[in-house]
Amino acid sequence: MTNEQEQCNQAWDLIKAGNSEKAFELCSEVLKTTRQSATAFHHRGYASALMGDFDEAIDDFSKAIDIDPHYAEAYCDRGAIIKTRLDNMLFKDIILVTNEHLKALKDYEMALKINPNYAEAYSHRAKIFSDSGAHTKAIIEASTAIEKSNKTEHFLLETYSARALSYFSLGQYDKAIEDYTNAIEITKGQHFAYANRGYTYFKKEEYDNAIKDYDIAIELSPYDSTYFYIRGLSYLNIRKYDKAIIDFNKALEIEPGAKDILIAKKEAQKMLKR
Repeated sequence: MTNEQEQCNQAWDLIKAGNSEKAFELCSEVLKTTRQSATAFHHRGYASALMGDFDEAIDDFSKAIDIDPHYAEAYCDRGAIIKTRLDNMLFKDIILVTNEHLKALKDYEMALKINPNYAEAYSHRAKIFSDSGAHTKAIIEASTAIEKSNKTEHFLLETYSARALSYFSLGQYDKAIEDYTNAIEITKGQHFAYANRGYTYFKKEEYDNAIKDYDIAIELSPYDSTYFYIRGLSYLNIRKYDKAIIDFNKALEIEPGAKDILIAKKEAQKMLKR
């Protein structure tokens, strides 16, 4: 193993350990010696992405691809950061969104040409299709990602969540619940997975199950007014008006003056007086 390879491996270990800044510095040291290390550019790009510098990350991934046009991970990661950069933009129109999605999809396509079994590339494509409303395509891509993964991949949480969202959007609530449950099994500390499953139960009018999931979501993230609001609506539907009012009040503390919450609170108060 060359010194360059050893340093790149050390940089990747630093990234996995959460020390992106040190990994960036180490890769930069490698690149002072040689500008032909695709691995060093890729790893530095990955570190930049984790530090929130998406433009620099994309630039380094592109340099890695220029050096090694068969670097599947560089294509996949560049596509993912193009999507992440888009998601973090405050102002964007449909033309920008479409163009950025097409750029990312082109990168995923290249990654899959190089490695047709690249599960993470399928997962990223599923998220784009789900976000853009192409739910049948999203389900196919997510299912392929899950099938080709080793079942412990870090991206499976998002894969199950994307497929669940598409099932939900198509009205296939039971399948959505199953996928959100799979997402919860991967990581029990993600409040949004409980909230999403809870909302699916709410749509099925399984209010007790919805309340149980929102109990956990609120415990994990106690400052989201939507969680209190939906749990309050669940209590309202099972005629526990006093508990509904408490939740609506908590939601209004977080989001004062929210019209929908105020309307729901008035309805609970009216029902409680009957």
